[in-house]
Amino acid sequence: MKVKKLTKLLPAWENITIWGNHEYKYIYKGSIEDIPSRLMNEKLMKGPDGCYIDIRYGCYDCEDHVAIFIDKEV
Repeated sequence: MKVKKLTKLLPAWENITIWGNHEYKYIYKGSIEDIPSRLMNEKLMKGPDGCYIDIRYGCYDCEDHVAIFIDKEV
């Protein structure tokens, strides 16, 4: 699955964080509708929990968002 497919599944106002090869520095953070076009054709990869999408709501250490992972250097 590619990032552009995900934009059709989630609402445009949803907050999203796109992580690269490691989860220490994100590539993009913002709403679905504002994802840069250069990232739209990137393939999703499985994150640390073995899932392509990680819904992070109610966490004590970060704001609510959907995390996705792509195979790209920061």
